[in-house]
Amino acid sequence: MSTASGAIREWTKFGLNTPKHIVNHAHSDWVPFLTVAHVAHVHTALRIIETEFLRAELVSDKGRLRASRARVVWFSPNDWNDGFRYGNVRFSFNRLKLLTGRRIYWVESVAHSPAACQFLITKTEHANLDEYDPSTDNGPWSQQSSGEHVRNGAVTLEIMVEEDVPLAQAIDVDFVKHHPRGCSGDVKPCRYAAMTEYQAAAEFVALAVYRGVNLHLPGFVPQGKARSTLTTAIAYLLRRVDNISQRASWSSVSHSAPVAPALARTILGCLGNPAFEKDLAATAQLFASHRDLEIACLEAIAVAAGVPTSMFDEWL
Repeated sequence: MSTASGAIREWTKFGLNTPKHIVNHAHSDWVPFLTVAHVAHVHTALRIIETEFLRAELVSDKGRLRASRARVVWFSPNDWNDGFRYGNVRFSFNRLKLLTGRRIYWVESVAHSPAACQFLITKTEHANLDEYDPSTDNGPWSQQSSGEHVRNGAVTLEIMVEEDVPLAQAIDVDFVKHHPRGCSGDVKPCRYAAMTEYQAAAEFVALAVYRGVNLHLPGFVPQGKARSTLTTAIAYLLRRVDNISQRASWSSVSHSAPVAPALARTILGCLGNPAFEKDLAATAQLFASHRDLEIACLEAIAVAAGVPTSMFDEWL
């Protein structure tokens, strides 16, 4: 239960002024609150998949939690038309799954544009924070009398989960555009600035195959003949393979040769790393033909994704 009137006044600035049972999403800023997402840069995302966890890290902003030494994983339900500051790879989770057996605390609001409202989801008691109950507290996160959770779509919700989060709980992995200017990373300028979701997906798949990362991820593997994140990435990669082929002098390695899988992984590694761009053509032309190169790359991707190559029949 909430105890500090100051905290109550702060979150009510972002609350619902009409009774909960008459909310009409079509005529308000209130939108359904079903999922949250963690967005990361490509290399961080690959590490998440390799370790099978989203690892909690020390809160580094200048807010109320910094002195607590709390370790958290950041999530948000918000989408950004201009692109995301946190990277290109989005891991989505069911909100309810992250809440079960945990307390909700109001942390603070931050004067961004739009305003950011921060909540802490935790199994640990924080005496210096006020517990928040979406079913009774009039703030930016509300549970309706029907049981449905909604949020104020006019503000940003920042959800901090105070524990490592298993990747196995994710319900979807997809890609988003990086913001053209803003970036939360330490390296400036960020080379992913303004990178589209398609470019990021292609780089992610290429590096994942090269590093032996399992691509059998929720929402990632094609279902039947439906388009998917994976097939979109493959299409982008094959366009780059076509560009290589236009200036290649082919050699003798067929796609069925014993060395072909290793060679294909090396080529995908070059495709995913700008530092090795100069090695790409020289390595690719070790294959006997453009077709051998293409099939070998598709077969390497299929192995990483745990799917039969027949799933990529449109290219084979």
